[in-house]
Amino acid sequence: MIKLLSGNLYRLFHNMLFYIICLLLPVYNVFAVLMNRDMYPAHEIIPLRENSILFNHLTFIGFVAALVGGLIIGDEFDSGALRNKLTSGHTRNRIYLSYFMTLVIGMLVIHLFSVLV
Repeated sequence: MIKLLSGNLYRLFHNMLFYIICLLLPVYNVFAVLMNRDMYPAHEIIPLRENSILFNHLTFIGFVAALVGGLIIGDEFDSGALRNKLTSGHTRNRIYLSYFMTLVIGMLVIHLFSVLV
């Protein structure tokens, strides 16, 4: 399981789409904050519910996970790597669980990058 997970994480972090998404979601956050800055004067304290502007990117995390996950699994299926994993003795449950864990880790990295930048 560790080898499957490390291989999937290697492929995820060497995928150009992952880095493009890591750069686009913080840009979207900055754009959302700039578009909504006129709602409150500078001397007012912004209510906590309005701070959710910083977390607008969370609506896209599900779409991003589906896109990245589909591309990774589809690429491995086309190249025959999925078949090789099955013939090497890994079960389908472990293979798909490693894909799921890879996507969770990847989306957590994207979320943290979007919030911290």
